[in-house]
Amino acid sequence: MRRQHGQKLEIIPNTLETCGEVIERSLAVAKYQKLVEPFKIGNVELRNRFVMLPMTIEKVDNYHVTDDLVDFYEQRAKGHAGLIEIGSCYVCDCFGTEPKYHTTTGACGCWDDEFIPGFQRIAEVCHKHGSKVAAQLQLCYEWRASGDDPLLSYAPSKDVPSGPFVGMPEREYTKEEIAEVVKQYGQAARRCKDAGIDIIEIHAGIGYMVMRFLSKYSNHRTDGREPRPLPLRDHRRDSQDLRRRHADSRAHLCR
Repeated sequence: MRRQHGQKLEIIPNTLETCGEVIERSLAVAKYQKLVEPFKIGNVELRNRFVMLPMTIEKVDNYHVTDDLVDFYEQRAKGHAGLIEIGSCYVCDCFGTEPKYHTTTGACGCWDDEFIPGFQRIAEVCHKHGSKVAAQLQLCYEWRASGDDPLLSYAPSKDVPSGPFVGMPEREYTKEEIAEVVKQYGQAARRCKDAGIDIIEIHAGIGYMVMRFLSKYSNHRTDGREPRPLPLRDHRRDSQDLRRRHADSRAHLCR
């Protein structure tokens, strides 16, 4: 038998097992002992190293957190996950639009203060069961500066196709628009902080907007926003506003 006592895994011998078998299984358990030990990210301590990674759950109502979504994350917290990540927290206004990239409509909105109570509910139920919470901020392929603008497919360079269902980009970002995107990320981070979220993650993977700036394949700019030999320097520079607005937690992740 195997029993978890506090943060330590213990082997309880079975009378049908030989001493050699007990030792062999004990060594196997010891191999994974680190998984149940506490771990710190910045100044945030997780009770163990089990993480529920972010994904688009699509349990939202017009981008707002629902009872169903709160319950979904609470059940994972009851299962003793050390960190639970809320996926697809969109930073630009999508109200009243029809995104070509259809999973966008299943994302959690994070572009307005009206979303704070929903995130607060998730943080509270997860904290109640001992789990920490991260919010994954993202843009996929479409963007607008405000609710008064059309939602269009944007990219650092127009000559490279966007993601599935989107086709070629309709617009190439201006420097002023890039500054607005950075501001949107910072404001979204502040809302997460106000809601009690512990960690902020920037989605910079799988061809989404931030990754498109980091990649030489999709970014052909020559105005100072082109990919660098160490492109994360640009990401860290743009994260300054995010860190200022989420100053109570030094824990930031980049996927």
